[in-house]
Amino acid sequence: MRVSVRKDGSALSHAPDNWYAVDWHRVERNVRGMQIRIAKATRESDWRRVKALQR
Repeated sequence: MRVSVRKDGSALSHAPDNWYAVDWHRVERNVRGMQIRIAKATRESDWRRVKALQR
């Protein structure tokens, strides 16, 4: 795996070399976890946390 460099010169660590190198199972699991956390914060009307999690 190589380190990708953005146009502004900063490096993206652990960026996959191509689309097929992405661990999609892990990505989907992480997204699902974030959705659950956002939904919970919304139910609790914790709008500051909702906004922070959406970032």
